[in-house]
Amino acid sequence: MDNKHNEDDYIEGFLEEELTESSLTLSGPHGQALQELGKAVEDMGDALAEVMLEPLADLMHQIWTHWMKYLYSKLEEDDLGMVISWPDYNHWKQQMETDYSDLLELEKDSDREQAKKIIIVLRTIDKELDNE
Repeated sequence: MDNKHNEDDYIEGFLEEELTESSLTLSGPHGQALQELGKAVEDMGDALAEVMLEPLADLMHQIWTHWMKYLYSKLEEDDLGMVISWPDYNHWKQQMETDYSDLLELEKDSDREQAKKIIIVLRTIDKELDNE
């Protein structure tokens, strides 16, 4: 089985399962908007979703890479090797367990910056599709 066939199977599975079975929490003040966005993605069709997959995956990798560089900059060396300090650990654990709507505005700003990157990519895709 060649890589292209495996990739096609993955995309087909992604389009059939991932877009309809989200692990996102659809509750809270933005739940309705997320549900509407999910419906719009389902309605856009497989071809458009495939066009969006690679640019969004690239962006997700960039966001992850940015986070990992930050995380690595916070590591400290001790007898066990490289570890996260207790203050950083406790802070990130608390953030991880907090719904977005309950974050401090300063904490929301970081998530908003990442969301803006997604909007930029979506607008770029939209412009490219308009030019076709």
